[in-house]
Amino acid sequence: MALSKKSKNVLTKEQQAFNKITKRIHLLQQQMESESKKMDSLKSFYQKEVLPAVQKLSRNKIILSQRLHEKRTAVKLSNAQNTKLDRIIFLLLEDAFSVCEPDEATKKIYDFYCDTPYDEGLNEEEEEIKSMASKMFKEQFGVDLDPSVFEENPDFDKLKNDLEKQFEEKASKTKPRKKTTKQIEQELLQKQKDELKGKSLRSIYLSLVKILHPDTEKDEKLRGEKEETMKEVTVAYQNKDMMSLLKIQTKWVTTHEGILNNTDENTLKVYTQLLKDQAKELAQELEMIYWRYDPFLVKYSDYSLSAAKSDLTQTAYGFQLSNQEIEQISTLIEQSAYPSQAIKRCIDIFHQEDDFFDFDI
Repeated sequence: MALSKKSKNVLTKEQQAFNKITKRIHLLQQQMESESKKMDSLKSFYQKEVLPAVQKLSRNKIILSQRLHEKRTAVKLSNAQNTKLDRIIFLLLEDAFSVCEPDEATKKIYDFYCDTPYDEGLNEEEEEIKSMASKMFKEQFGVDLDPSVFEENPDFDKLKNDLEKQFEEKASKTKPRKKTTKQIEQELLQKQKDELKGKSLRSIYLSLVKILHPDTEKDEKLRGEKEETMKEVTVAYQNKDMMSLLKIQTKWVTTHEGILNNTDENTLKVYTQLLKDQAKELAQELEMIYWRYDPFLVKYSDYSLSAAKSDLTQTAYGFQLSNQEIEQISTLIEQSAYPSQAIKRCIDIFHQEDDFFDFDI
């Protein structure tokens, strides 16, 4: 994706910069496409192979906790054993609730073993998250936000007006300093960028229309290519999407020489800056792409697709084994003629396997 080098002329500094940023954008777009496909494939694989076992384990933990709770007062245990049993029931429910929403009956069992009732603890956790978000916003941007804005369905208009007011007040209190030559140049470049976004959206569109108009093309293959590209151009123009127009323009340059070779240096410089903005946005999107999926899949960002699927297969197998084990324990407690012995065995099993309660998502 680059401006072509003429046979005898060396590319100018701005042409080289344009080539460099278009190549970077091309690579970022390839990465976005590749990683999106990988994560889509992993999400589908996870939902089919792993998630059912995770959800089943959650249900099994709730069933076991219910049976242990029912038998708790019917059997005689030492104080130490009672303490261990209480902790087991609490941890079973904690793990289960991280996957599925509890019903009222199960909440009551949880509340029996926890100092803080489930609903109250949930509210405290939500308030803490809101408070942390508000504090982070203050540290990063220097403005105060009411934690309530982080609730569902916030009033975005009110939030926007509040932020604008605080930023204006902050700016008015800041003593202006003499601008450096670099700052003046940056402001001038920003002004050019803003003007280009507003003024040249149409000029870029018209230039592409002239280049791509299918009626001017005699070659049938190229005519079809132009027709498809013109559809993209029209959509981008209707959406006032400067970045997409530039992307289409630079894509066309990849296979068709001469389009921008004669562009003046100032315009080319501003184009390059706009494309740098696009590259920055793409890089940020690439960093966040993994978080759009199940949080459990984030750790596979550095894995190949085959390695990630292999690891997920092993994970699914581990959940299956855990389900078998917990179902056996639950059946033993329910059907045993000597429930006290079954519960003591249950206590021994869980305390021998310290990592059992870590086997959740």
